[in-house]
Amino acid sequence: VVSVAFSPDWRVVAAITWDAKKPNLYLIDADAGTLIRSVKLDSELTTVAWSTDGKTLLTGGYTGKLCAWDVATLTK
Repeated sequence: VVSVAFSPDWRVVAAITWDAKKPNLYLIDADAGTLIRSVKLDSELTTVAWSTDGKTLLTGGYTGKLCAWDVATLTK
C-alpha cells in the first residue's frame, strides 16, 4: 500500500497499491473492511485524496498529472 485516505465522512478508505497484476485503486468500507470497488491503473500513483463532498477522488504520481475519479463508478 502506497497511500490511503479516508472519505470526509470516515466511512470509506481509498487505497493505492503498486501491484502489477491486481487492481491498484481500492475503495474499502471502513467499518466492515469489505471491498466496495477497485480498478486497475495504467501508471504508478503515489497519492490519493478526497474532495470535500466525497464524490471525487484525486490521484497523482511521478508523472506530475492529477486525475479526478468519480467515486460512484471509479471512472476518470
